[in-house]
Amino acid sequence: MTPEPAGVEPGSAGRSSVGERLADARAPLAVATAALGGAALGPFARRTLGAASRSAAIVLLIVAALVLLWAWRRRVAAGVAVAAALCTVGLSIRALNPLDDLRPGRVEGPAVLRSDPSPFFGSVEVVVALRGRRLLASIESPSAGEVAGLQVGDTLRVSGRTSRFEHPTGWHRSRHLAGELHVDSVSDIEPGRGGFALASGVRERIRASVEPLDPDAQALVLGAALGDDRSQSDAQRDRFLRSGLTHLLVVSGQNVALMLVLCAPLLARVPVSRRPWATAAAVGWFVLIVRPDPSVLRAAAAALVVAMATGRGQRLSAPTVLAGALTAVVLVDPLVVGSLGFWLSAAATMGLVVGLGSHRGSDWNPAAVGRATLAAQVGVAPVLAVAGLAVPVASFPANVAAGAPAGLLTGWGMTVGLVAGSLPGPWGWVARLPVVVAAWWVDSVARWSARLPLGRFTPGEILAVFVVAALSWATWLSVGRLRHRRLVLAPLVALVCWAGWPRTVTGGAVPGGCLLADEAATVLVLRQAPPTRRLLQALAEAEVRHLDVMLVAPGGLRLAETAVAVRDAVPVGEVRALDEGLSEPACPDAVDG
Repeated sequence: MTPEPAGVEPGSAGRSSVGERLADARAPLAVATAALGGAALGPFARRTLGAASRSAAIVLLIVAALVLLWAWRRRVAAGVAVAAALCTVGLSIRALNPLDDLRPGRVEGPAVLRSDPSPFFGSVEVVVALRGRRLLASIESPSAGEVAGLQVGDTLRVSGRTSRFEHPTGWHRSRHLAGELHVDSVSDIEPGRGGFALASGVRERIRASVEPLDPDAQALVLGAALGDDRSQSDAQRDRFLRSGLTHLLVVSGQNVALMLVLCAPLLARVPVSRRPWATAAAVGWFVLIVRPDPSVLRAAAAALVVAMATGRGQRLSAPTVLAGALTAVVLVDPLVVGSLGFWLSAAATMGLVVGLGSHRGSDWNPAAVGRATLAAQVGVAPVLAVAGLAVPVASFPANVAAGAPAGLLTGWGMTVGLVAGSLPGPWGWVARLPVVVAAWWVDSVARWSARLPLGRFTPGEILAVFVVAALSWATWLSVGRLRHRRLVLAPLVALVCWAGWPRTVTGGAVPGGCLLADEAATVLVLRQAPPTRRLLQALAEAEVRHLDVMLVAPGGLRLAETAVAVRDAVPVGEVRALDEGLSEPACPDAVDG
């Protein structure tokens, strides 16, 4: 399979150079950039306009329609871009207005689940639609047990208290959340109907197929095939984060591309005039099954752009498809720009479009996978830097080693996984054997890569590398002789090696305790039970790959579970109880968990 972005016309990469294809797509890329900029500007425009934002949104949409009509008749690309920017600003304001109208108080009534319930520190969190608003519901025990197994589209009657977010984030906005709902009681639970019921049935069949597998393998298959990350342990999340493989734990644009490949024989039998609508139906059904993740929406929009163009006899280049997909997604939901996943998906795809050029090859070809990995990593690096996130050096070899088996997890879940749970005895195990091997390999790559003595590119280092790379490229173009050109790259290579060199572990406070480190040993002191995920994240940021000693204070079952999770994530030489027989080490104040 070619490592091209989902929705890109096969073979388009080889017809022209990257520069020529980008030049041909200047107008679509300009429109997409304007639409993205307008959507990002929407929240600032709304705060500036205040009470006049409602009227201003209508005016902006009317002006955008007039500008678009004029630009379309005159064939002025700049005018279309201006219209797209005005339109997304207006749409963003209109989408944001209802999110700030919530009046805190007690509520009771029927609610519809708009996300799958997920555990959250002893409770369950789920997005619900209640009285025309989306709320982030928090459900404590014992009601949490009744809700944990529900799925999108199920309904229930809730009673509780609503409140506004103290500090709403882009994540909240991208999911159209108006506030929080603290649920006191749950009753009258009913399963979803129609398409929701069918999608839930498909998901349950895949879950039944992977039920005999070990927990880590189950989590990998469910994440890669369905985007269901609820069964992933904190230790598994940590090693995939350290190895730069977190994108393999969720659905992505690759899933949409693979689904279209599997559906191609059926779509080929549909008349050409109806094929775009058949493709749209298949894509819509798939999005309903895997849930509308931002990367899935981007790839789905790209597939629809290609389908519509093909139905009209047009052939589009990869940059044009990407630009059309981004524009379509932002026009449908301008608040999606608040999602980091959307920007990472768009940046990775642009990295593939620009970086791969005319290079094509099989996913099983290490050179092709290496090019795709490098192109995608370079594409997402600026987005990660702006978000304050680091890029593990281990992600480059890890993605090359795990790329093809991870694709097998997705393909198996979407095909054999639908029936493997119904196969008797040995036939079921034979059907599961490929996915067992693939899951073991991917998890082993993540575990091995997480422990490699390699560093991370911090946000500042990423930006510095890009600045030096730009200067090196400009100098490269101005230098004539090849031997001198190679010398130009020396500063860039030196900077990359320095930035990626592993840091010495330093001690300090961590959630629930502290970290003591010197040349002799690295010691973790746990005094209380913090959120496990935050503790593992702190150890990853400190680049701790091995603990010589872990000292654990008496603290009950929860602290013991935290210690077990640390041992599963990081090799620990010795675990000792921090009791009266052991002197208390000098330790900074623990970070509040």
